[in-house]
Amino acid sequence: MKPVPPGTNGAMSLVGTAVSFLGGGLIGLTIAITLLIQSTACRTHFGSVIYGLVGWGFVAGGIGSLVSSNHFFSFRIPLRDFPPA
Repeated sequence: MKPVPPGTNGAMSLVGTAVSFLGGGLIGLTIAITLLIQSTACRTHFGSVIYGLVGWGFVAGGIGSLVSSNHFFSFRIPLRDFPPA
């Protein structure tokens, strides 16, 4: 791992990675709140609905970001490899 200029494909920052985990958790919370509003069955299992969806959202958001960064880093095609238009 080494420092790279901002905007480099596949580069990761600690702040960006943390925010991707938090963003996934926020999406999970939004889904949980929506389900609690719409479904009586979900309201009876309030804790498991919120903790489950926020937890899975948190994990999926963070892992998705890590996989995406690794994918773009591994499979990028530099612009210099394309012929001029």
